[in-house]
Amino acid sequence: MSNLIKVTYFGKNRPTIINTDKVESIYEMIDVNSQNRCTKIQFSKDNYILVEETPQEIMKMEWSVKNGESIDMDFESA
Repeated sequence: MSNLIKVTYFGKNRPTIINTDKVESIYEMIDVNSQNRCTKIQFSKDNYILVEETPQEIMKMEWSVKNGESIDMDFESA
């Protein structure tokens, strides 16, 4: 079964769902345009997204899903 979690696109305040089974790496970085901290989720060499959540928050959500807790289903964009 897939490990699906909800994250927020960096700078867009829009939610999206990712499958953590497909993630190759997760790390914090500074966005060159805004100079704000964000997290890069790398799926493959050329496939990634930037999100608002920290790596720690992402790992906590993944751990919760793997332990049977449901994901946040609120998909309203502010």
